[in-house]
Amino acid sequence: MPDSTEPAGSSRTARHRRLVPLGALTAVVLVSGGYAVTTAHHDNATPAADSKAATPAPEVTRPYGEISHVKPDQDPNDLVKLRSCTGPTPQGDPTGDCPIQDWLKPGTPVTMRCWTDLGVTPTGYPKSHHRWFYVTENDGAPHPGWAGWIYSALIPVPEQTRTPLCDPALLARFPSVPDTPTPTPTAPPTPKATTPPPLSPVPSPPPTPTPAPPSTPPPPTPTPAAPQTVTEQSGTHGSPTFSDPYHASGPGPRIESMTQVEVFCRVYAPSIESAKPDGWWYKIGGDWQGQYYAVANTFWNGDTPGQKPYTHNTDWNVPECR
Repeated sequence: MPDSTEPAGSSRTARHRRLVPLGALTAVVLVSGGYAVTTAHHDNATPAADSKAATPAPEVTRPYGEISHVKPDQDPNDLVKLRSCTGPTPQGDPTGDCPIQDWLKPGTPVTMRCWTDLGVTPTGYPKSHHRWFYVTENDGAPHPGWAGWIYSALIPVPEQTRTPLCDPALLARFPSVPDTPTPTPTAPPTPKATTPPPLSPVPSPPPTPTPAPPSTPPPPTPTPAAPQTVTEQSGTHGSPTFSDPYHASGPGPRIESMTQVEVFCRVYAPSIESAKPDGWWYKIGGDWQGQYYAVANTFWNGDTPGQKPYTHNTDWNVPECR
């Protein structure tokens, strides 16, 4: 299904792309009272190999519940991915096991809830390091209250807090997208009866003279034609949107799975791997009002949903933006 986060060059189609973080971490964990005390440093430096002589960093001592802040993997402008499970989608897997829940800017505040070492190690990290953190977004994040998984190297050790091992009961307390209760409508107050003041006589206005009809009626004002659009359908993972397609910045409202939207035109912006191989983005109309863009290869582009193999990364019927 269409997704914009798979590295270029994989055997999967553009609809299953995943951006994979790069870097390395070393971890030694002591479990005490149900909490993990991390005594090793997680960073982005890529080591030549695992080293038993590595000097452990100071253990994590910040208490549970304090706010942490995420960091990008390498490029300081990269967005951090909040995933639905512990690992990027394996290459060649068409089901999309770990879709992206949300996109977080560097420095976004989160609360660490628990940890697990049963995750899939992202490309570029030592295979023995599987640690992932389950976190909730805080005020100042795109969606406060949303929860998901972040690879441990993307929360610096000074920002980490002591957390328990994840279990089903704990995860159930923090659902990925919490239910929002529907507010009960309040009936408007009944207006109090008042006695109207006595009416004053109102003078009659003078009669309005009837204008003489013009000898030649003016020509009708032409109504401007609405811009032409092309209807596109998002893939089964939906499509994230951004106000700046050239840097994938300014996250906007997500296009939900299998949603039909109106597309004004396409923009060539191949700066991020997930836009390749074609490198085109769509300018989205409708509720997005032409202010946000989505990667073209996250749409079906005329292919039939469920069709294999997928044949179109871009719908060439969409005109270029002028």
